[in-house]
Amino acid sequence: MEYERSKYSVVVAMIFKHSVYMCKRDAAENNYPNTWQFPNGDLIDANENPIDACARLVEENTGLEIDTKRFQYMGPIMTDPTSEIRYVYYVELFQGEYPRHRHPLMAGPWYLFRLDLAQKFNLMEGLYRVFDILRVLFE
Repeated sequence: MEYERSKYSVVVAMIFKHSVYMCKRDAAENNYPNTWQFPNGDLIDANENPIDACARLVEENTGLEIDTKRFQYMGPIMTDPTSEIRYVYYVELFQGEYPRHRHPLMAGPWYLFRLDLAQKFNLMEGLYRVFDILRVLFE
């Protein structure tokens, strides 16, 4: 499969009480059709800080405005064919913070799944390792 590729991107796991919010990508998407994902996307340019990109992309994808101090860095994914470096973060959501469905043409609504269940889904490349780390942190 040929992917649209970017240099730098971020992915953010949204955690709530030992569970994670995910949505399923549309079947017509070029990159990773029909896979489950976290909020993610490219840095605007080389000057955008990855933490600022996290806040921007979470807001764009879910409508949630999250202070940058709440994002925790987990490490990079270097094996994703769509990005040279994908920076991985997580954020713990508070009671009352619920992601909204913002891009119906690109992906389905957000669902909350237990970590052990979500790890068995058809995921974007590299996210299986992210789940290994999340399960150590939150189970």
